[in-house]
Amino acid sequence: MTSLVTSEQMQELDSLTINKYGVPSIVLMENAGRSIAKIIIQSYSSELNGGVLIIAGPGNNGGDGFVIARHLHQKSYNAHVCLTVDENKYTGDALTNLNIIKNLGINIFSVDNPDKISELNENIKNSNILIDSVFGTGLKRDIEGHFLAIIDRINNAKKTVVAVDMPSGICGTTGRVLNKAVCADLTVTIGAEKTGLRTGEALSYTGKIRCVDICIPKKEIEILQPKITLLDREYIKSILKPRKLDSHKGSHGHVGIFAGSEGKTGAAILASLGCLRSGAGLTTLISTPSTLKHPAIPPEIMTFEIDGWNLRNLDEIMKVAEKFDSIVMGPGIGLDEKTREFCLKFIKNIQKPVVLDADMLTNISSDLNLLKNTKFPKILTPHPGEMARLIGLSKAQAQADRIGCANKLSQDTNSIIILKGAGTVIASPSGEVSVNSTGNPGMATGGTGDVLSGILGALLAQGYLAKDAAEIGVYIHGLSADFLAQKKGCVGITASEIAKKIPYVIKNLMEL
Repeated sequence: MTSLVTSEQMQELDSLTINKYGVPSIVLMENAGRSIAKIIIQSYSSELNGGVLIIAGPGNNGGDGFVIARHLHQKSYNAHVCLTVDENKYTGDALTNLNIIKNLGINIFSVDNPDKISELNENIKNSNILIDSVFGTGLKRDIEGHFLAIIDRINNAKKTVVAVDMPSGICGTTGRVLNKAVCADLTVTIGAEKTGLRTGEALSYTGKIRCVDICIPKKEIEILQPKITLLDREYIKSILKPRKLDSHKGSHGHVGIFAGSEGKTGAAILASLGCLRSGAGLTTLISTPSTLKHPAIPPEIMTFEIDGWNLRNLDEIMKVAEKFDSIVMGPGIGLDEKTREFCLKFIKNIQKPVVLDADMLTNISSDLNLLKNTKFPKILTPHPGEMARLIGLSKAQAQADRIGCANKLSQDTNSIIILKGAGTVIASPSGEVSVNSTGNPGMATGGTGDVLSGILGALLAQGYLAKDAAEIGVYIHGLSADFLAQKKGCVGITASEIAKKIPYVIKNLMEL
C-alpha cells in the first residue's frame, strides 16, 4: 500500500530530512522542481510549445515554481512567472531561486493586488499551460483577498492546469476546500502523497495524481504514526484467500441478513445479492412477509420470516442468529420506536461478527456505549449523514475532516468504521487508517451501500479479520463500479449491476 501523510507529518519529514540526515532544504526544493518539470514535459510536450505560465505563491511552493520555470526555460520552452506577492516578501530558498530566474532573463511580473489582475489575464491568454504553485500542503486558512481572483482566473481560463504538491485552496490533511480552490488536470505531489488528495471534496479538484521522490528517507515515512495508507491492487491481492479445491458450501460461512420492511424490500434483496456474489457459502434473509414475498429474491437465498422488528420477536431472532458465522443488520429495517428498542437489545445480546448499516446506525446512535463495551468484531458503514448523527456534528463538519471523524467514531465504538463517499475511509480502533482508491460518481445511487454491507458479511463469514474484510470489501465494491463505468460511463449504473460484477472483479484480482 502507498503511505499517505498529513500536512503535519510532511512538515516533520522535511525537518527530519534536513536536520537528521543533513540534506539542505534548497536541495529538496531543487529535487522537487526538477522532477515536476520533467513530468510536465513528459505529459504535455506539444502543449508546452504554446507557452507556460507559472503562478507562484509567497512561500516554498512558490520557490518550487521558480525551479520548474528554470528547468523549462533550459529546455527552451517559453516560461513566464507571475508573482502573487511583492517580490521583497520572498526569503530563504525561494528568494535564491527567484534571483536565479531573474538572472536568466525569464519574464517575471507581479499580481500582488486586485488592480493588477488584468495583467494576469493577458499572460494567461498567451499560455497553453498554467502551473499552480501558489499554496502548498501547509495551507490551513481560507483563501481570501486577491488570491480569490487569481484562482478564479485559473479556473475560468480553460487551459491545462498542473498543481504543485496540492491544488491551491485544498487542505493537505482533510481534503477540504478552503473557500475556493484551483481545479487541476494534474497534481504532482512532493515527497509523499497527502491524505487531503485522496478523500472528500479534493477528488473533484486534483485531476490525475503523480508523486515525485525528493529524497525523503523511506524508513521515516514507514514509521510515521498514525499510519495512513492508500488501498491498492497489490495489497488487496495479497490478502485475498484462494479457494481450496476441496471446498464445499460449509467452508465459506453462513451469513444472516437482517433487513427489509414494508416499502424497503430492495435494501434487503441488494444486501443479499452482495453477499451471494462475494462468495458466502450460505445466505439467509431474515425479514418481514412483504419482503420475503417479493419475486426478485434470488432462489439461492434461504429465508426466515418474522412479523416485525420488535421486542416480542427478540428471543426467536437471537436463537436464529446463533447458527450464523456473521450477521448483516440494518438495511431497510425502519426507524420507528419499536424497531429502535429492538436494535438496542439486539446489540446487547449478539455475539457474532456483525456489519451494522443503514437504519441500524440511526437506531443505535443514541447509545453508542453499547458498542464500546462489546467484544465481538463490528463493522459500521455510515454515509456522511449517518456519520454526522453518530458523532453529533453537522454533515458539513463530518465531511470537512473525514479521516478525523472516522478515527473518532472507531475509538468511541471499538469498531471498524467505513465512512462511505468519495475516497472511502476505513478506520480501526488501533489507529490505523486506510483510504480507498477505487470507485466513481456512478455509485451515487440508491442501494449501493446495501450491496457493500452484503459483501462485508460474506467476507466476515469466510473468516477474514474485520479490518481485512473492510478493506477488501470497499476495494472490490468500488472496482466493480469502475469496471462498469469503463463500458457504460458513470450515469445509470445500478446497485444490482455492481453486485453482479463482483465475481469477475475477484477473478481479475486473483489472476493478474
